[in-house]
Parts: sequence; structure tokens; C-alpha cells
Amino acid sequence: PFEWLLRYVLADDAFYYFTIARNAAQGFGLTFDRIAETNGFHPLWLFILLPIQSLMQDKIVAIHAILSLSAIIDTLTIYLLWVLLREQNVRQNIRLVVCSFYAFPTILFSHAGPLSGLETALNLMVISFYLILYFRILKSDLFQLREAMIFGIVSSLLFLARTDNIVLLGATYIHIGVHYRNQSGPSRYLFASGSTALILVVPWLIWSYVNFGSLVQVSGQSVAFVTRANLDAQGWSAMDFLLQTVRNLASIVRFFPFYLDNTSTMSFIPLLIAIALGGFALSTIRLLRSREAKQAVVMSQYYTSLMPLLVVIVAFVAIHTFRGVYLRGWYYTSLLPFLFLLGGVTTELFVTSTQPKHKLALRRISIVALLPALVVYGESMRRVYTKAIGEIDKYQMVLSMNRVLPEKTTVGSWNAGVYGYFFDRGNVVNLDGLVNNVAYDHIKNRSLGDYCRRVGVTHLVDPVGSFRYWQSYWAKEPTDLLRQGDVIYETPRENLDRKVVLLHLHSR
Repeated sequence: PFEWLLRYVLADDAFYYFTIARNAAQGFGLTFDRIAETNGFHPLWLFILLPIQSLMQDKIVAIHAILSLSAIIDTLTIYLLWVLLREQNVRQNIRLVVCSFYAFPTILFSHAGPLSGLETALNLMVISFYLILYFRILKSDLFQLREAMIFGIVSSLLFLARTDNIVLLGATYIHIGVHYRNQSGPSRYLFASGSTALILVVPWLIWSYVNFGSLVQVSGQSVAFVTRANLDAQGWSAMDFLLQTVRNLASIVRFFPFYLDNTSTMSFIPLLIAIALGGFALSTIRLLRSREAKQAVVMSQYYTSLMPLLVVIVAFVAIHTFRGVYLRGWYYTSLLPFLFLLGGVTTELFVTSTQPKHKLALRRISIVALLPALVVYGESMRRVYTKAIGEIDKYQMVLSMNRVLPEKTTVGSWNAGVYGYFFDRGNVVNLDGLVNNVAYDHIKNRSLGDYCRRVGVTHLVDPVGSFRYWQSYWAKEPTDLLRQGDVIYETPRENLDRKVVLLHLHSR
């Protein structure tokens, strides 16, 4: 049911995609508010949504169609993960366990999962397919032009699915180049592959730069700019950012292989997972040095091809930390194919390298290990049965806006996704810059108030906490935004910061 989706699954940012795709399908261009164009989206997912939003007039039915497509895509990812593990010589029972963890994760019931309405499912599928091609190239005796061109096309799709996948592209292309460094033919084909990828993404990059003066989407700049500005004002040093990088790396255990939402009350569980994974890694390192490991199928010449993925994980988290400090849940989801692959191959190595006399003990340990795994899984499932708020307050508010506001009203909001998609009596202008390049410029100049007056914003809607967070960017002088107008509607909420209010700005 749609209300359940709002509470547990749909992210507000997903409604940016839905609205931009709907506006584009109706001939308004790539715009959220029908006022100005934006590049605040990952292009591949948006263009896939265009025919759905074009064919389906009912907005909620369109969302169900989009999530159904996401489910189909994510189911295909399970198969690709199976193929990926099989081609790394991981035995069938281990593949079954790994793919089961992927197929039934509690992250499905969260904003970070592949059913959030964001590009997540598509990104996971493309990453998995890309990794299959990557390992096939490393394993082939001769890197041919045909394989290079296909690899280049998939590389372009990987970049267009999420532009931060450039970290994966850089690491893998460098590794392939080093692998074939003594062969002139494959080196030329690798160049052809990269050139093909570049040719296919250049139109997007040129459009973005010509229209907005940047190759990077505004969605990757605005909130990161504000977060860093606030932390710099608090006196954060390079050491603070380094420590935050470590914290963000440690947070990976929340998503692999389970999704732990409330880690403050269950902090011992991610700690246990981290200890278990660390012990498993140390055991694997010990096995790599043993005589038995040299006889393992997985310890072939291709095992080293997994090392760049470790570099990708660390680099991905570090770059996002220094860019935006706090990683969003769906950023971690991008790492799942690497983590499941590394987990499957490491398990295969561990099992294969165990001496015959230890096989029975290993089987017993595996059975015992399932018990705490089931406990953690049960705990992570608890959020499904706990009534969440999610985006339900915003949806109830926008239904009220459609009743009480006059036609052609222009409303401003910092979290504008749900409002923009369902508001039928005018426009909703995004003010945090995620899908508004002009608003981002005014955020940097601390002149959002001037921008709102220029585009005719007469109302503001958001939780009270957002008004307080963003009011320092309204004008160069300190401004209490809640005193700049009259509250004409609000949602009932005991927590004042989470109460959503509709503010009618004073005309002056």
C-alpha cells in the first residue's frame, strides 16, 4: 500500500526523480519546478523513468510501476551475483548462502534499499554486470576489440547510473592496464574501450557544463557545501574529517549483510559483526600464507584482481566523507556487490584451504554461526513492525495544501520531493539546491530570501527543524524564518522539530 511505502521505503529524494521525469514527459524539460532546468540527478535512471511517467497519468500508479521495475532489475542482480561468484570458482552452496543474504535483506525495507525509488537497483545491476566483464577481461588470454567495445559501453552506463562510480572505473581500468602492460594489443583495446565510454558520456557532460558551468551535478554540491560550511564554523580540522572517514568505514557493518537501523540501542551487534568480519579477514590472511592456500582453486592468479575492489571501498567512503562528511544510506548500498563478492570468495578460500581433519569442526562452526546471524536478522527486521513516520507527514501536508492554497501558488521547501510531486495548485521550488542550481548559488551567497522573492514564493513548507537549519542562508543578517510569516497549517507532532508547518510569508 502507498502509505506503507511512504513510511518505510520511499525516500523524499526519489520524488525529485518522479517529478523531473513527469515534467520532462509533459514537455517542460529537465526541471523540477518548471521554472529552471537542473542537472541534479543521475541521468540513466531518469531517462528510464520517462516512458513510465509519460504513459501513466495516475501519479501513485506510476510509482508502483517504477518500484515494480526496480524489483525486476534487482532480481536480475541476484542472478548476476550468482554468475559473478560462479566465475570466481565459488562453490554452489556458498553461492546459495551469499545470494540468499542479498535476496532477503532487511535493507529492502528502508530508504537505502533498491526499492526506494532512487537509482539504487539500477546501479547495483550495472555494477554487478560490470564486475563480470572486468574479471572476464582479466582471465582471458587475449583482450579483443569486441570485448573492449562492450566493456566501454557498459562503462558509460556505469558512469551514467551513478557518477561517483568513476572511483570503480578508475581503479579497474588502471588494474587492467597494469595487467596487460607488456602487451601492446590489449593496451590499445583498453584505450579504445575508455574512448568509447568517454564518447557516450560526453553529451551529458557538455550539456551539464554549458548550462550550469559544472560537470558535477548540483545534487552533489549543495548539501555537501552547507554541511562542510557548518562544520568548518565549528572548527573541524583535517583530523576530524579523517576520524569521520574511519567512522563511515565502520558503518559499513550496518549494511552488510544486514541493515541495522537503530545502532544506538543495539550498538553491540554491529560491534560483534565488525569483530567477526575482522577475525575472518585475519584468518584469511593467515591462510594466504599457508601451504594449503596455494592449492586452493580461488588462490589462483586471479585472486589479486579482487584487491582493487578493496581500494574502491576505502576510496569511495573517503571521497564522500571529505565531500559531504555524512554518507547517506544509499551510498553504502553501492558497495554491496563488492562486499558480497569479497565475502563469497573469502569464504571459499577459507573452506577450501581448511585441512581435512578440520572439516567436521568447520561444519559445526558454520551451523553455530547461523544462530547469531538469525538473531541479528530478526533484530534488523524489527523496524518493519515498528510504525515509522517516513514521508507520511509530508504527504498529509501536501493534501492539505491542495485544499487550502489558491491556484498558481508558488511554495518553497528545502525537502521538496513529496510536495513537488503531489502539489496540484502551483509550483514547488526546491531551496536546498539538490535539484535547483540557481538556489545553490543563492545558498553560497546567503541570499535565499532574495531568490524566493524573485521567483514569487509566497509560502514555505517544511519541518520546523529545517527552518532553523537553513535560516542562516536566507539573508546575510541573522533571520528567524518562522517569524517571517504566519503559520496557516501544521501537522500534529509532539517533537517540535519534526512538526511540518505551512508558512505564509509576509508580503514585505
